Amino acid sequence: MYQSNYHIHFVGIGGIGMSGIAELLLSLGYRISGSDLKLSHITQRLEKKGARIFQGHGKGQITDANVIVTSSAIALENPEVVQAKQMGIPIIPRAEMLAELMRIKYSIAISGAHGKTSTTSMIAQILNHAGLDPTVIIGGLLQGLDTNALHGSGEFIVAEADESDGSFLKYAPAIAAVTNIDLEHLDFYKDIEDIKDNFVKFINSVPFYGLAILCLDNEHIQDILPRIHVRYTTFGMTAQSDLQARDISLQEGKSQFSVFHHDVCLGEINLNIAGQHNKGEKKGIMVMDDYGHHPTEIMATLTAVRESYKDKRIIVVFQPHRYTRTQALLDEFTRSFYQSDILIILPIYAASETPISGVDSQSLCQGIMAHGHKDVSFAPDFTQALSMITHKAKNGDMVLTLGAGDIYTLGEKLVEIL
Repeated sequence: MYQSNYHIHFVGIGGIGMSGIAELLLSLGYRISGSDLKLSHITQRLEKKGARIFQGHGKGQITDANVIVTSSAIALENPEVVQAKQMGIPIIPRAEMLAELMRIKYSIAISGAHGKTSTTSMIAQILNHAGLDPTVIIGGLLQGLDTNALHGSGEFIVAEADESDGSFLKYAPAIAAVTNIDLEHLDFYKDIEDIKDNFVKFINSVPFYGLAILCLDNEHIQDILPRIHVRYTTFGMTAQSDLQARDISLQEGKSQFSVFHHDVCLGEINLNIAGQHNKGEKKGIMVMDDYGHHPTEIMATLTAVRESYKDKRIIVVFQPHRYTRTQALLDEFTRSFYQSDILIILPIYAASETPISGVDSQSLCQGIMAHGHKDVSFAPDFTQALSMITHKAKNGDMVLTLGAGDIYTLGEKLVEIL
């Protein structure tokens, strides 16, 4: 595919998944342009690296492009997509471009309903510290680096395999790791059986010389094991795992455990709690952010935080992500926040979805209170949420922002005004 003047245009280039691929292609020498409705630090970073960025989608921005890359959030009626069809310019989904990149090296793909970004980041860090200089494409910022993509000189490429729209079936990784399977993305999948069927296909796409790495703690992974026909190994806390975590302890934002291969101890692991990002501390108030946006993720995060910071009052600010997810998992959401002392709910982050009648954050607040939470408030915007926090928070508290939208910016603003 490589030509120094080959022009690739991304529709929705500011998305976390799209931007990583664009950045890697820039480092490989391609001409990159892209459009997005909103400019951000991500688009600014790409522009500094040589990409041409357009704010908004419009005709005339793709005239000399060789190929158009779109995300699943881009509608067929998008003016750039319409023009590309009229001009006969190939249009491919993001996953197809990523699959093309994964063919150039020994590929490691991480999938699962929860924990993909943290797991991908940790694998990348391990390979990097081992001197293997991997290429990495991740759905979040790599720890210590203001980027979600690295172009390494080594033989490995590590990437997240997004199962949300079935596009992970385009990959055939040499190593496939699956963290878990859960009832999620019901705007695409029919039910949990449909989700499991797709994971079976993904895992069985591993070649004969490859390996699947599967978390045995997850009941749905246990269910599909008889249907897996490639070489695999399991990990988890259950005694039946090939690699088992034992002697687990959580303290002050860190987890510690021993790893056993059957009954042989391989060593001790010390980790920061995966997924949490410290935004800072002011006036004795710690501000943290976590990507958790599914009930399972939220409960796991709050349990870990409560175990690690036993003496702190936990103030959670949650931004629901997508109307379809909120509707499908409303009952689970109402029972996910017991470990918080104070809960503030923001409006639903649409992520390009059309609002659904009767699905809103006020209804979620009512449901959470009906299930026994004693301090739940609705904040109509970030300004009101910040005002609520500054009135409620005191020395010794932790403020934890949760969600997959733009809520991560709230913590940064909070540290500035405290």
